[in-house]
Amino acid sequence: MQSPSERIDLKPLWKREGVFALLVVSYLASYAIFFPATYSIDDEGNILSLSTAISGGTVFLDQAGIDVGTDLAWKGHLISKFFPFHAALYSPFVRWEWRLSFLWGPLFVVVGAFAVRQAIHQRGLPSMWALLYFLNPALIYYSRTLLAAVPAAACGLWGAVLLFDDNPRPMLGAFALGLAALFHPWMIPFATVVALGWWTEKGQREIRSLMLLAAGASPAIAALAIYNLVTTGGILRTAYWVIGDQHNFAVQFLPENVPFYVLSLAAVPIGGWAVLSRRHAGSRTVGVAAAVVVCLASLYYYRDGRPYGWAGWTPGQRFLLPASLLACAPAASWLRGAGEALSRGRRLRQSLAAVALAGGICLSWVIGKFHQEYLAAHRAVQAFLVAEIPQGAHAFVSERLGKEFAPVNGTWTVRVMRTPQALVEHAVCGDGFLVWDGPPGTAPEPIVIAARIWKKLEVRSWIWRRDVWLAKPSSRSTLGSVPAAAQRGGGRV
Repeated sequence: MQSPSERIDLKPLWKREGVFALLVVSYLASYAIFFPATYSIDDEGNILSLSTAISGGTVFLDQAGIDVGTDLAWKGHLISKFFPFHAALYSPFVRWEWRLSFLWGPLFVVVGAFAVRQAIHQRGLPSMWALLYFLNPALIYYSRTLLAAVPAAACGLWGAVLLFDDNPRPMLGAFALGLAALFHPWMIPFATVVALGWWTEKGQREIRSLMLLAAGASPAIAALAIYNLVTTGGILRTAYWVIGDQHNFAVQFLPENVPFYVLSLAAVPIGGWAVLSRRHAGSRTVGVAAAVVVCLASLYYYRDGRPYGWAGWTPGQRFLLPASLLACAPAASWLRGAGEALSRGRRLRQSLAAVALAGGICLSWVIGKFHQEYLAAHRAVQAFLVAEIPQGAHAFVSERLGKEFAPVNGTWTVRVMRTPQALVEHAVCGDGFLVWDGPPGTAPEPIVIAARIWKKLEVRSWIWRRDVWLAKPSSRSTLGSVPAAAQRGGGRV
């Protein structure tokens, strides 16, 4: 039996880590209560297609019997534009209970939280400053999706923390950066800048430290080279290069994107500009890495979130996530100094901290609730399609609905119609199922309606509202009038 002097004193531990623990538990609780109902993003559908193929032992979608019309035909095969290393995380679940794949999101959020905590401790600050991490709306939102943004950013953050620690671990840090690059190709420039910047700035340009970096990065380099060789036939030729995605980066987009991203970095995290200061960042490389992320995001042909109305103006966007996470510790350092200089007393500082803590906890719950309403609408659409379209059938669908046909919902041959005229042609010829969607109260063109008997699903979520129309290939009617079935509608949610 332990003597009183040998027992662990938990009270000081709770005082040191209580706020951090509260933030983590609150985030996990909100995630559990609003566990994602389904996926809703086109890229998620593509990732699920690749995950399903991997679960069948191949990275070629055609070999797995997947043909959803959203992938890349290359040298006789259908390949995904995404790397398989992130999709492989979901492959154990897609043939059993695919929604368990969403468990990876909160896991990587917690992994990133401990990285921020470590970086904050390096600056002699308490763990409560991890609040800046949990005030990031993009982190909370995208952790509720199957996209690689959060896993890649969390691994990239750990790589930087391990390298710029007081006792750096270059091999482990390079391994984490390599994993981030495998999860998403946009992390390759970030990982390169952080690794080489550390070597020139902190690694004293020694051959030994460079060899350790190379050893840590070699598994990722080898895995990516082998995958590229198998799929595209070239060690350096990625699927993104095949589809020409690199051409979407241009200087002409800087004027409209830079102001938003720069202001966003100042807001998420609060005081995020401190990452550009060597004094607060502790390294010139950290600031350069953040600047590279901002520049790459600004050069891309569209600003993240722009199509989504007011939500598109939310700071802390997905493309900026690696820089936002990297900026948390420098921002905490700057805020601590500014707060002590400006605050009139301890009570005011405590009040502001309490308000910020309450805001951080509420943010995850509010985003979870709003997002779940949106996902529930997509789940209703997917259930409607599964009920009406037999397995193995051919379907011609409007552009917005292609993403609803991920192989976790069923196996179909799907062709996305990019123009209304293409849908008209298939409506008249009578081949395959037709699926069309539009704003509430709208319908396909009259000739399309007249050529088929349609069912209609009215999606009336307070977040997302659409009318989804579906016709079977054998359901023909006389040209001229809207069928009664279409007038009545097939359902409402």
